[in-house]
Amino acid sequence: MPDSIHDYTSERMQQIYDSSRDEVILARSYLLQLRAQKQVAECHARIQLLENRQSMDTTIGSTSGPKAYLPKIPIPVFTGDLKKWTHFKDTFQLLVHNEAGLTNTEKFHYLLSAVKGEAATLLSSFSSEERSYTLAWNKLLQTYDNPRVLATFFIHRILDFESNHSRNELQNYEQFLTGVADNIHGYK
Repeated sequence: MPDSIHDYTSERMQQIYDSSRDEVILARSYLLQLRAQKQVAECHARIQLLENRQSMDTTIGSTSGPKAYLPKIPIPVFTGDLKKWTHFKDTFQLLVHNEAGLTNTEKFHYLLSAVKGEAATLLSSFSSEERSYTLAWNKLLQTYDNPRVLATFFIHRILDFESNHSRNELQNYEQFLTGVADNIHGYK
């Protein structure tokens, strides 16, 4: 009889532990999601501030007095690594793609200088013509900006996530959730 009470108690404790663990995981995921949303909002606010400053600089011209010169933002290099695609795409669009003062030929050369490895091979068949930029950029978008491919990539990263801690430790779950949040943020 004492063994059955012990088994029942152990079973009940395991159920309580599992239930609590699930609630901690859910709470942690909500917290990470809120943090990610806050970071995105802060980034958008910074971009808006920079755009407003740039707009003021162009309308005020030389009458504004001496300006502080910031170093140029480098265009990141993209090798075909999907986890770096979003950063590359966003930065390239901001610095080159959306820049009205550049011709498509100039944009194409910037694009070619910013891709290496697999991504460069993908664009190697394009010649240096005015229309090549649009075709090459669309080829990158079709290949790397495909929502299904990105979702599959990040789901595999989540499923392949390994922890170095014992499953019975809360740190294990926190580390796992951090990995999940990083992958979800990369997908957005």
